[in-house]
Amino acid sequence: MVPKLISERPYGELTLRLLKADGAFLGVILGGPKGPVGPFAGASDAEVWSVLYLEAGKLNAAYCGYDGARNRFGQIFPDGFADSEFYRRERDWKVEAKRKLDATAPLAEAATRSGFGKAVLQFSATPS
Repeated sequence: MVPKLISERPYGELTLRLLKADGAFLGVILGGPKGPVGPFAGASDAEVWSVLYLEAGKLNAAYCGYDGARNRFGQIFPDGFADSEFYRRERDWKVEAKRKLDATAPLAEAATRSGFGKAVLQFSATPS
């Protein structure tokens, strides 16, 4: 049976496709540097989407994965979260950004109201 396209989502330069064939869900990634990637099979659409996003992320040259990120963190901060450099270089600016975010968009209000988009877009995942 020819797979039927269920849904398609852009992911940067890539296109993620969810298909169904013979009752099974399949996923394919299009636009990668080496051509299509997949198919990936799963028992549910949610399972296949999860695999598609994970595999699409791996196609990025900057991808290092969980183990790579842990290794890099350990090289930079040998004493982990207790490392004094962690507080100086990482934690302090994050705590300050969280304080500003709480003042701009209090969690209780942001969870139940809309209109906070512009306010929260000023916050960055890196120090300014």
